[in-house]
Amino acid sequence: MKRGQTQRRGRAGQAATDDAGFTLVETLIATALVAAMLGATVSTVVANARASRMVEDRRVATLVAQSQLSAAAAAANTGLLEARGMTSGVTWRVRIAPFSGRHALPRLEEVTVDAGRGASGAALVTLKTLRVAR
Repeated sequence: MKRGQTQRRGRAGQAATDDAGFTLVETLIATALVAAMLGATVSTVVANARASRMVEDRRVATLVAQSQLSAAAAAANTGLLEARGMTSGVTWRVRIAPFSGRHALPRLEEVTVDAGRGASGAALVTLKTLRVAR
């Protein structure tokens, strides 16, 4: 031991070492671990919010598509083969085409509705039904 330096004694007369630097390293590691866990939690919450929004968009698109499908299936033959529109922020497209099944007696038509979100109108839902041609 050098002159002017004191040595602390721990239990049972053993020399204690100075751990102040080690405590700083432990604190930095613990802070980094907490930050990593917080980042993982935030990314999980964001992914969950995104998935929830997608489910809600699909639900609204399904409701609009069902409404348009029932209206098109029940409508009299207007000669329209395709119609487009927007309802509650959902773009939709109705197509009516002859059904070409093997047992197409009486003559049938296939009614298809695509519904999507926004101006792009990427289809979230596609519904189809058959109706008797009028």
